[in-house]
Amino acid sequence: MSNAVELEGAITPLVRAGGEVRLECAALSFMDSTSFNVLLRAATRLRDQGTLVLLSPGPFIHQVLGALGLAQMPSVEIREGGSRPGSERSTADRRRTDLTQLR
Repeated sequence: MSNAVELEGAITPLVRAGGEVRLECAALSFMDSTSFNVLLRAATRLRDQGTLVLLSPGPFIHQVLGALGLAQMPSVEIREGGSRPGSERSTADRRRTDLTQLR
């Protein structure tokens, strides 16, 4: 069952605000095509005003991001092991959605 509606509802206000939108993906083992499409739309909207940061996606998620071209988009950054050192205090970094909470 897809949680794409919940995902889009959670990240849309963050995308509108711009800046860095961080999504914690470490515990995520599967996403359907509808959810990947939500990420694609978010990355497209952020193109000139921010970055969609995917934190620690597992092997399957990482592979699909690459296959779909999301990993190569200028507005998408994939980080392993959490946030970039020294960036934890910025306002933009505090906007974060844990994808595993969207159940």
